[in-house]
Amino acid sequence: MTDIFYNYLYWSYLYFTGKTSEGREYFEEKFSRKLSNEELAYAVLAEYFNLRLDCMDFYRCWGLARKIYGQRMPRIAKILDATVERFNLHGERTNLRRWKPYF
Repeated sequence: MTDIFYNYLYWSYLYFTGKTSEGREYFEEKFSRKLSNEELAYAVLAEYFNLRLDCMDFYRCWGLARKIYGQRMPRIAKILDATVERFNLHGERTNLRRWKPYF
């Protein structure tokens, strides 16, 4: 499960930086419009959370991955940080549908 989060995070980074366009059609068809690189990055992470995997893997992995991706994707990092904070304060599971800055 740990590898799954890192894989989604890496693909999110690739979209964010524009280093890949593979799979772009899937997300643009899903949202019926062209998406910016940042929107694609967010959409990939939303797909991860839609898998409904054990949220503890996300919290543990994001703590380590934040050192690399926190500065590279700052707006997305803020969303993931807030997700961790809400879990720590209220025990809430991740629901990125509430964090819809674009969709």
